[in-house]
Order: sequence, then C-alpha cells, then structure tokens
Amino acid sequence: LASIGRVEGETVGPLAVWGLEPGSRHRIEVAVECGEQGLPAVDELVAGPNGVAFGRMRAPVITGGVVAVTVYSAGGEAEGNPRVACGQGPLEAGGVPPEPLSPAELALVGPGEAAQADVSALVQLRGGEPVGGVREIGAAPGNVLALGVRSDVPDQVALDGLGVTVQAGPGVISRFSVRVGEPGRYPIRASSADDEAVGFIVVGE
Repeated sequence: LASIGRVEGETVGPLAVWGLEPGSRHRIEVAVECGEQGLPAVDELVAGPNGVAFGRMRAPVITGGVVAVTVYSAGGEAEGNPRVACGQGPLEAGGVPPEPLSPAELALVGPGEAAQADVSALVQLRGGEPVGGVREIGAAPGNVLALGVRSDVPDQVALDGLGVTVQAGPGVISRFSVRVGEPGRYPIRASSADDEAVGFIVVGE
C-alpha cells in the first residue's frame, strides 16, 4: 500500500508492506509499470517483528500518471534478487506531499490485519514453485498467523492440520488469519505443485 506524489522533482510518499519475514530487509524500486527495471526508492525497507514494514519512498521523478512499486526478496542490488511483489496505481500530481496512510486504509487492504497478528508471512508461487524456495514460518502456540498467498496460475492452497484452504490466482493476494495451536510442522500445499509442500508452518513448544 502506498500514497505517492511528485514534489520538487522527486517521487515521494509513504509505503506499507506486509507478509514479510520479521527483521528481513528489502530493496524497493519505483518504475512506470510492473516488470520494468526501476529506480531505488528506499535505502532498505526493514520488516518489524510482525512482518509489517513502513517506510517513506524518495526517488527521481517518474513521468506519466501511473507508478509501480516493486518489493525485492532482499536488500542490496537488484541483480540476482528475486522480485516478490509489485503494485501499480495512479501517480498523484501536484506540489504537495501525498497524505499519510490512514488506519482505515491499512485495515482495508491487509497490513492493518497483519499488524494485529503475532506472525505475518507471504507465500508467492510461480509455476507451482515457491519464489525464494520452500520457507519455514515460525510461530508459537496460541499465535495469530496472518498469511498471504500469491500464485501466477489459478490455485488452491491448503494448510494441512490447521483446517484452512484458500483459492489463489494471478493478480490478487489471497489472505487469511488463523490461530495456531499444538506444536508441530504443518505443510502448506498447493494444487499447482501437485499438492506438494511449498512451505511449512512450524509451531514451537
């Protein structure tokens, strides 16, 4: 979620990203559209303990009325760094900074819900393979887990042993929250991966 404008020759605005690994660092770029090489917009975005990161973008001005914001798997350079998410929307014109992100906006699109969770994570699938490899998402008994799922094909994702199944597909993030209970290692299975595990929820003692 972002609110972006043009101010004094720069593209600026607040940004919120959820579903990240707690403490993880990410490169952020802005471009004219998703898939294009962009311009660095934040030194590095750092996720908080619940997997939600807030930052303020500042980059050379993007021409046109549309801007895309890309989140990379890690900090540092773009080369060899997988893209894990991209959002695209209108670029506000004018000479004043964009408005701050309101709590109501955050609650509507997902980060607000994730911010209330103990653990937040995003699983992204491409051709039935998890981007960045099979992950283990740690949690403690009684934690509320907010999980988002992206897939480049129509998909069904299930959390074995936790009683949760969601539909996923291109262009959307399917998200849900669940309270985890007994310690154990719970597979995340996807139909696009022939129901093989694409990740694990690991609930400790």
